[in-house]
Amino acid sequence: GWSFDPVLAASAELATATGGTLHVIKVFVPEPCKITNIVMWLAKKAATLTAAECGIGLFQEGTRKLLSAQSSSVAELITAWEGTDKAVITTALATPQNVGAGHVLVAWYFNGTTGPSFAIAPKGTNEEGIVNVGLTENSSRFATGDTGLTTALPSTINSASHMTVASTPYWVGVS
Repeated sequence: GWSFDPVLAASAELATATGGTLHVIKVFVPEPCKITNIVMWLAKKAATLTAAECGIGLFQEGTRKLLSAQSSSVAELITAWEGTDKAVITTALATPQNVGAGHVLVAWYFNGTTGPSFAIAPKGTNEEGIVNVGLTENSSRFATGDTGLTTALPSTINSASHMTVASTPYWVGVS
């Protein structure tokens, strides 16, 4: 599954803003399957990410609970995100997850000088109202969650409150 058809993605020069903020993307899964990887397009590599302060994981949609984080060490994730511009980044999950048809959430955060730039929908669609039309905060396709993250993904996305609607439509896939 994916957040939207990749043919619509743009290799943008838009660095992920605000270190320590969880970026949350809803991904449609058309049929029951086992998810083993999170796939993203690294448009422009990150710079000087902080050791042990980045993460990516798969969350359940309704409860927003963490299903599995990346299997690699944070150092390996940082190496990938500081890697090569215009490259596919495939991040294996520590524990592959059997999911039913519907939606899952992919979420990541970084800390450092310059965040990675991932593929997004073309410019002009980057407005909260259109990319999340008709959805509430907690059902948004593109949102942010917890802030101030440094050492680990949260066990539940923003468990104390709502997610915040975001305007950046990142492309994310799961396989």
